[in-house]
Amino acid sequence: MKIKNRLPIFILFGYLIIIGCGKNKEELTKHDAQGKLIAQNYNMPKKINALPTITKFTGIDKGFSILSSAMRVTGISKVLDSKGSYTIFAPANVAFDRFSGNTIKKWLLPENSDKLNEILKCHIVPQVLGEEELVNSIRKNGGSVKLETLGGELLTVTLKRNRIFLIDKNGNGGTLMTTDVEASNGLIHTLDNVMMPKK
Repeated sequence: MKIKNRLPIFILFGYLIIIGCGKNKEELTKHDAQGKLIAQNYNMPKKINALPTITKFTGIDKGFSILSSAMRVTGISKVLDSKGSYTIFAPANVAFDRFSGNTIKKWLLPENSDKLNEILKCHIVPQVLGEEELVNSIRKNGGSVKLETLGGELLTVTLKRNRIFLIDKNGNGGTLMTTDVEASNGLIHTLDNVMMPKK
């Protein structure tokens, strides 16, 4: 009699264990192999075509508000909104701090769009180059490698304190802060300085 009364309890207990295991499996899908949360990737579209273009990405990120404005003024936003393979060393707002507010305002005037276009092209390479590929190229080529930009300028890429460091023809240097941000038409690396065309 006692055994019959306890049977439903055992069945219920077993059912709860099965549900609990199911939940654990669901939770594991939200962690990587090291157990770290991958919530940022959890709701990301799996197809690269579903990612925003470089133009759209910089347009929605407040940290690129100056760059985004410059891209619209020059029309280079149309290039970086099209299909293609680009790497942009994108100056964040902090990169423009070494310039006065008046200088930036002048750059953004329509009559200065050609000059600004040359500056922006110093940050764009017409191929996809990830951090790992850049580091490997630097090491294989004796500590530095040169990249030809969309504007025909050459950037020297090297390592400084184990960080990727860019140098333009004028000697301006900048460090990559964030790397390998994916867009549908290339990669975005955040830069802490502005590269300039050769004087």
